[in-house]
Parts: sequence; C-alpha cells; structure tokens
Amino acid sequence: MSEEPRPRRHLPVLGQKGSSDEPTPERPAWQWIVLTSVLTLLAWVALAGIGNKLVLPALVGTEGSLAAVVGLNVVALATAAFLAGLWGGRGGAERMHSVVGALGTAAFGWFLALPAIQAGGAGVVGITLVVLVLVAGLGAWLGAGRGRRAPRIDSD
Repeated sequence: MSEEPRPRRHLPVLGQKGSSDEPTPERPAWQWIVLTSVLTLLAWVALAGIGNKLVLPALVGTEGSLAAVVGLNVVALATAAFLAGLWGGRGGAERMHSVVGALGTAAFGWFLALPAIQAGGAGVVGITLVVLVLVAGLGAWLGAGRGRRAPRIDSD
C-alpha cells in the first residue's frame, strides 16, 4: 500500500504577504491609543532625560534656569508626541487616536509633577495642564497627519 505524500507545510515568513488577498484587519482604536500613549511616555522620558543631563549643569545658578528647564521638557514632550503620532499614522491610526494617547501621557506627567507645581498656586497648576495638553495634542496631531501621508509601515 502506498500512501500519498502529505503536502509540505511551511512556516510563515515575517514581512511576506499571505497567499490570500484579504487585507489585514485594522487595529481597534483603543490599541492605537494605548500604543501611542506608551510610546509618547517612553520618548518623552528619554528626550527629557538626555536634554536635562546635557543642559542642566550649564544652567545651575543662572537667572532663568527654571524657565529654561521647563521649556526644554515641554519641547521634549512636543517632540515625543510628534514622533508617536508619526509612528501611529504610518501604522494606520486615525489622528484622533494618536492625540488621545498623547493627551493621556500629558495628563499622567502633569499628575506626577503636581506636588511640585502646586507650590506656584492654583493658576500655575491650571496653566501647566493647559500647556501640556496643547503641546502634546498639537504634536501628536501634526505627527499623525504627516504619518498618514507617508507609506504605511506594513506595505511592501
């Protein structure tokens, strides 16, 4: 008795399109929000850490050193939100998903800094929140818009 040979099974290769012409399913909105939020936080911490390490020693004891450090960290947040939005946009996220993720990170950062911010009074607390929300939201919105115009990450 001869048995027919079984067809060979192959493992999928990363980056290779499947044999079917079906499009890959879109990621749910909540996943884009979480991914963008985490990426924004990681990039913000890294950029702020590098910037503070390089700039802070030169500013110690000078006039306006606090404003320079705050400005540096706000620029780091804007850059991080832009990069996260760019990544999300290239991956297929809607602009709003990237913005919501970046806003979550800005709110988280504001909450962590709240004890230090409260020393300046209620006005400083409110202004800080508004600035962080505007900077993170605008950065992610611009980044996602730029990323949506670029080729998708999963395209060949």
